[in-house]
Amino acid sequence: MKRYLLYLLLLSSISSFSQKLSVSVNIQDTAAKGPLPNAIVMAIKLMDSTLVGFTRSDENGVFKLKPLPIDTYQVVISHPKFADQGYFIFGDSKNLQYDFGKIILQPKNVTLDEVTIFAFKDPVYYKGDTLIYTADSFKTKANATVEDLLKKLPGLKVDAEGKITSQGKAVDKVLVDGDEFFGGDATVATKNLAASSIESVQVYEKKSDDVANSSTGEETQKILNLKLKDEAKKGYFGKISGASDFQKFHEGEVLVNYFKKKLKISVFGLGSSTPNASFGWGDVYKYGLNNEFNREENEDGGMSMSYSTSQPQGIPLTFKSGFYYTDKLSKNTKLNINYSYNSSEVVSKTTKNSQYFLTDTTYTSANETQATQKNEAHAINIGLEQKIDSLTDFNFSSKVKFLNNTSSSSDETDFLSADNIKTRNTSINNANSGYGYDVTNNLKLLKRFKKKDRLLTLNYNNTFSKNNSNGILKTDNYSYAVSSAFLTSVNQKKTSENDNQSHFGGVSFIEPLTKKIKIEASYDFMYYSSKQDKKALNNIGGEYNVLDSALTNNFVNVKQINRAGLKFIYEVKKLRFTIGTKARNVFVNNNNVFRNQRITQNFNNILPF
Repeated sequence: MKRYLLYLLLLSSISSFSQKLSVSVNIQDTAAKGPLPNAIVMAIKLMDSTLVGFTRSDENGVFKLKPLPIDTYQVVISHPKFADQGYFIFGDSKNLQYDFGKIILQPKNVTLDEVTIFAFKDPVYYKGDTLIYTADSFKTKANATVEDLLKKLPGLKVDAEGKITSQGKAVDKVLVDGDEFFGGDATVATKNLAASSIESVQVYEKKSDDVANSSTGEETQKILNLKLKDEAKKGYFGKISGASDFQKFHEGEVLVNYFKKKLKISVFGLGSSTPNASFGWGDVYKYGLNNEFNREENEDGGMSMSYSTSQPQGIPLTFKSGFYYTDKLSKNTKLNINYSYNSSEVVSKTTKNSQYFLTDTTYTSANETQATQKNEAHAINIGLEQKIDSLTDFNFSSKVKFLNNTSSSSDETDFLSADNIKTRNTSINNANSGYGYDVTNNLKLLKRFKKKDRLLTLNYNNTFSKNNSNGILKTDNYSYAVSSAFLTSVNQKKTSENDNQSHFGGVSFIEPLTKKIKIEASYDFMYYSSKQDKKALNNIGGEYNVLDSALTNNFVNVKQINRAGLKFIYEVKKLRFTIGTKARNVFVNNNNVFRNQRITQNFNNILPF
């Protein structure tokens, strides 16, 4: 019985093995309205992806694969101009013929008349720690500014002066595409940019790299960043004003700012014959006219900034002009170059009559003063911000200023008795000319680390200045007696040479001991040198060749400071406690070269805080 079953199974296998599948197709090209020759036809065995059959269609678009053993196959029809088409064949001994008839292949590319893509974006959402407002989700009136848009955003408030608060906390800085928009005044961006140009408004907090010396002293700063639409990343704005009486007085100002992506250019000019001899503080701050600020560094390493509009007595004839250029040359490099020219001339004349009543006599004086002063200055400012890597920043800035000035003055006074008789006359004439330069350089390297709050800071600053002047002083004093008059006079040439320089180098390292406790170690070195050489030469025999020792001096002063410090910092929530001390050594060498005198001092201090 077993042999019989085995015999039947063998016969079945032989019969199955001898049976073959027949596959045929007629492929048509509807575009050419005829058969499609040279189409590739492949038969692939599904069990192991083996290619078991391959052929091409003939000129009539017909193909017939060689007979295939009964199995399961995928038949793929392919042509370079058409999309592939596939069929599955499940082999069966009862159905050995597979004729797919006429097949029309679909073209690879299909031209669409129109495609509309719909997307939904939340009007307000968070991306990480950044709060983002989708600007187009908040409707504003035509020609609205960014300030009008901000007033409609939930959680943001703008007061009458343009100050912005987010969630009740003041916004410390407003950026445009991640960068300052010309000056530090936020209203430059919020009042000059159109609301329709904004793609999104981003609000986030940024940790201050140097909390102790930051402007606010806060651990973090609230930043508002305006992201512009691509078509709105260029434009210009400015200010033009002028006034005149069309006779003697006139004044005018031009301030124009142009931006294109990261490029920013400012051009300005001012001319006047009125006391309006400089740009106002608001315009200086708003339009980013950095050269109008005066920066000075003190012995503690701090930086002070001042803005002076002082002018000599009188109505000056003033002219100022210049340009400011800022561009982000690459993702990690930002360059700014500024130049300004300043010229002012003041011509003044005063007349004053006074009468004096004394117990024994009465007299009057008639005084007339004339003065002319002209100042000229060229200032060049260069700045470079370089991001070396994601953790390291390098900043360099340099400012060079060339100065030239001339002045002359005359002061004459007549003294008259009660009988209107001239009893005395004094006259003073002074003429001076000077020139010089000031150079300031700053370098800063900021190195962060993967460990949170670990920070290394390197600083180096230097200043160089030189000012020379020459002048002639003449004074005459006449005293009239009954029969004769006597004269005392001074005729001197005065020269002055001043040469100063300073250097400041410092390094500080902050190491977090725990999440709340940090330790900061620092070291500073300061060097100051000043030279002053003043000479007074009396005119004898028509030449200035006799030195007046009472009015002559020559000093050379040097000061060196070494300072090391250690500070402990404890931070919890929004409170910061610091305690530390600094050890300081000061060496001073004062040398009076003219009198050959020297004073040397060397002392040490402990400076707790």
